[in-house]
Amino acid sequence: MTGNKIKIKFALIFYVAILLLLGLDLVGCGTYYDEIGVLKANWDIDMPQPLKIINVASDVGGLPADGTSYSVFEYSDETINELKKLSCWGSAGTIITGGIERILVELKERDEVPVKNKELMKQYSPEVNDSCVYYYKEKRDFNYVIMMLDVINKRVYVFQSST
Repeated sequence: MTGNKIKIKFALIFYVAILLLLGLDLVGCGTYYDEIGVLKANWDIDMPQPLKIINVASDVGGLPADGTSYSVFEYSDETINELKKLSCWGSAGTIITGGIERILVELKERDEVPVKNKELMKQYSPEVNDSCVYYYKEKRDFNYVIMMLDVINKRVYVFQSST
């Protein structure tokens, strides 16, 4: 009987250790893979924490992986003015405007994107105006991020596509 008690104790310790490791892994993923963390991890972009993040649409699933996503960051006047001063912003070009249009069309056509998110796409449609500036970064294999800073609406529109 002492042999069985030892086996049960060993099995219990083993299962508790596995559950603990799984729990720590899940907590790590939850804090690391918010939109700000994804920009830092995938694109080495340091963005200030916005007042509000709107996950408009994505066909990626739960974790950052292959797919397309569209988010909107809302900022205060002060932070938007600080963001505008950064030297990374430029004017729109064919690659940028074509990329934004392509992402929006892809997301509207994808079955993985829920209807409620397709409605959000209408509500948070990027409004191109004279105060908008853009950031574009590309990696190999057609992976890219486009950010549009809209000073008037105090928003940064973030479009990511990865394969």
